[in-house]
Amino acid sequence: MNARFSAVQIGILVILFVCVCCELTGLTFAALALANGLPELAAVASSPTPTRTFRAAATQSPTATPAPTYTRVMATTPGANSPPLALPQRTPTKAPNPYQVVVPTPTAPPLTYPVAFTSTFTVVTYTVTGKTVNDLSKSLEANAIADPHEPGSRYYALTRWQLQSDWTVQSTARGCMVEGGNVAAVITMTLPALAMTTGVSDNVLQRFNTFLDKTVLHEKGHVELTLQGARDYQRALGNHAPTSDCEGLKAQLKNLFRRSFDAIDAANTTYDVKTQHGLTQGAVFP
Repeated sequence: MNARFSAVQIGILVILFVCVCCELTGLTFAALALANGLPELAAVASSPTPTRTFRAAATQSPTATPAPTYTRVMATTPGANSPPLALPQRTPTKAPNPYQVVVPTPTAPPLTYPVAFTSTFTVVTYTVTGKTVNDLSKSLEANAIADPHEPGSRYYALTRWQLQSDWTVQSTARGCMVEGGNVAAVITMTLPALAMTTGVSDNVLQRFNTFLDKTVLHEKGHVELTLQGARDYQRALGNHAPTSDCEGLKAQLKNLFRRSFDAIDAANTTYDVKTQHGLTQGAVFP
């Protein structure tokens, strides 16, 4: 059927067509505006600290405080070939941990800036088999652990430690200063554990348990030194004086971390020299 339209009907159709085009054009402009906004959103999402949000530079007023500069630093015990800090320390654990070793964390120091502190302490074991002193000694020797500080050395127990830190700095009217940070100590103590006591004489068992008690005493000293050193570092980081520029402050904070790490390492080394790796404390078998 042929359609016939009057002049009025044609005019109405033209108006409707123009309105539809206007709506489509408005949608196009809205899509372009959204696309132009995506780079700002991406900049915030790619911030080094995703859990913190702050305004994108384009939305800051001319007098707004500059966004913080983020620096992350990690270190592990020299030569220990440790995995990343996010992963547990790999050790030759072959038996459930029968010990309840507790080392209190030193009291938090007073801080000018908010620097959080966390510590993780884990005790793992390796299996020792045998019923006689000679058999136990052979088993201990077969599972002895190398000390990264002493090539060729082997010990019946070992405490490994890791130090981690990150911080933020911010430019202010007083200069560049620490805005906040985190300090973490990750410590793993590896100890021997008898596979079974059945058939082991009371005398042999007593000698082994005495050796174990003295060994735990010695290794706890390493844990205490490491925790105290990490607390000392937290105090220094959380009370660091402002500097004239942020680049200079970041360099100083990196040096502070290295000095603190070296101080913990030196304290543990001195402790081993003083105690002869626990010999003077009775950590010897047989």
